[in-house]
Amino acid sequence: MPTSYTGDTLDDTDPIKTFRDLHASGCFVIPNPWDRGSSIALASMGFRALATSSAALSYVLGRPESPDALDLDATLANVREIVLATSLPVNADFQSG
Repeated sequence: MPTSYTGDTLDDTDPIKTFRDLHASGCFVIPNPWDRGSSIALASMGFRALATSSAALSYVLGRPESPDALDLDATLANVREIVLATSLPVNADFQSG
């Protein structure tokens, strides 16, 4: 797992810096994993960042895609699993949050 902060500076392997650098470099593809396993699979395919998907999480849990389909605890637990699965930067989708 990369080091995030050392004092007030970001480490070169910091996912925040990596994510900012990706945006500064232009367009890039960012897929949406729905769980830990899909995160690992997408990282192994060479993607350089990931983005969670409230719709994907809703569907995998058999719920509709609607603002009230997921509570905050379920969303944060899923984001945590995706973040811990790889060292890639992750953009978090909080539905209507």
